[in-house]
Amino acid sequence: MSRGTGRLIKSVKQFADLQYKLFTARYGQQLIDIFEFPIELVLSPFTLAFDIVGSAPRGFGVPELVSKLSYASIFV
Repeated sequence: MSRGTGRLIKSVKQFADLQYKLFTARYGQQLIDIFEFPIELVLSPFTLAFDIVGSAPRGFGVPELVSKLSYASIFV
């Protein structure tokens, strides 16, 4: 490799690194959110079930939660 080619490669690498940093600073979080959405959508039934089970008092479980929901629906 001659001296001119090395300088060209170095300047192209600097340009690419700068553009990558600017792009990720501006659009990085939006891209992460776009790619995470399908995963969250697929896993949402499981996480919802774990949240409901975790919110019920210990010793009562799901039957107590169902009875509270039925009482709430009667009064609404």
